[in-house]
Amino acid sequence: MTHSGDHFKLTEKQEECLFFLIRGKTIKEIAKILRVHPRSIEDRISLIKTNLNCQRTSEIIEKAINNGFLYYIPKSIQTTDFLL
Repeated sequence: MTHSGDHFKLTEKQEECLFFLIRGKTIKEIAKILRVHPRSIEDRISLIKTNLNCQRTSEIIEKAINNGFLYYIPKSIQTTDFLL
């Protein structure tokens, strides 16, 4: 099943965060992988919560998995060598 971030109206950076959240990464781990400040990741996750009408990070993960995002890899990650 292939989906794009358009379904949830996420930005490329939000898609990246969602990708790593689904895989159990912490805010600090995501920040390190994406080479940004943890606060930037917190801001992106907050916006994802707003966009998906979720209160908790666990709700984001559940909603994303239920909508087929478990196997979705953002294009920006497909073309980059991220260490998972």
